Amino acid sequence: MKHLSRLLMLMCISIFTLSCGDGDATSPQDPTNNVLSTPDGDFQITGAIIEDYGIWDGDNYNLDFSFTTEGLTYSSSNDALSGEGVAAYFEMVSPDEGVLAEGDYTYDDDGMSAYTYTGSSDFRYVSDGENWVYDEIHYPNATVTIGRNGSSYTFSYSSGSYSIEYSGVPVFVDRTSRSMISKK
Repeated sequence: MKHLSRLLMLMCISIFTLSCGDGDATSPQDPTNNVLSTPDGDFQITGAIIEDYGIWDGDNYNLDFSFTTEGLTYSSSNDALSGEGVAAYFEMVSPDEGVLAEGDYTYDDDGMSAYTYTGSSDFRYVSDGENWVYDEIHYPNATVTIGRNGSSYTFSYSSGSYSIEYSGVPVFVDRTSRSMISKK
């Protein structure tokens, strides 16, 4: 009986292990689907950050969504960027406090109304992350589509040779108190 119990336990563990694989390629946590594209090629997104700056012009909220690629590292413990690589930054205006609401966000140079992003947004080549040295290589002006399920986001943008496809849980940085404390 002792051997039978062990055999049954081993079979259960084996079945559980086999059923909990990496999932299919459309899994929201699958980093191989997270790509930032430029005319110079496709770059794997290795980091995503949402910074919450709080109230923006009355009833809306300012949340910035940034992406880093291979070669760039963001440290939430000391709020520092380091390295060299391609990044993208979108200054977005949401009707919801503390989160980006689901929907389509359009470009607005002033970005004062909900479901817009401002002219401060750009794709950039970062040559020195520690000293914030970068060259802007694209100014977004096409629609950004945001999806959200709890703390997991999808972000989609495409304009000519520039695009971003992201799905996952970004690092969340609360800047409303200016405390610079990161939370996940």
